[in-house]
Amino acid sequence: VEAFVTRLNATGSAPLYSTFFYGNSTTTGLAIAVDNTQHSFVVAGRTYSTSLPTTPGAYATTCSTCTQVNKASDGFIADFIVGNQIWPLTLNFGDQVVGTNSATLKATLNNSSASSLTVSSILVGGANMADFVLTKNTCGSAVAIGSSCSIYVQFRPSISGAENATLTVTDSGANSPQQVILQG
Repeated sequence: VEAFVTRLNATGSAPLYSTFFYGNSTTTGLAIAVDNTQHSFVVAGRTYSTSLPTTPGAYATTCSTCTQVNKASDGFIADFIVGNQIWPLTLNFGDQVVGTNSATLKATLNNSSASSLTVSSILVGGANMADFVLTKNTCGSAVAIGSSCSIYVQFRPSISGAENATLTVTDSGANSPQQVILQG
């Protein structure tokens, strides 16, 4: 079960935007609030999931005791900004032998705003940025209304141990810059 939100046009004949989120178990949206500009909305709810997606810097990033079996759930509050979004928020390459290339992973940038999204930069930064390589980018300089593009990253560790970097997309969206955590 997922929690989802859809906004329809004034006649109810077509969606203006729609999104959902889920984890590895039941997730229920219980309340919703929309700001006065109708460009951001907040959903509050309950989850039994141990893998509900979170953003960097979230108060709690997992609920290790959440299960349907012991009826232990966790509450959540999710703030959604209408417009461009990048997903997933983390690319985890797992363990990789030093000096060898990982499989390529993809982040997708979606433009659900009412205007073209101008992309000014896509960069990798952070402590281990040299070991995370942008291999392909289909975004170009703009993403059309209702379209998406893909950003592909590969990991080639130069040291043993955990490595981290950040993929940063700077664009014309209200929530720019957007970031994806890179882990390997």
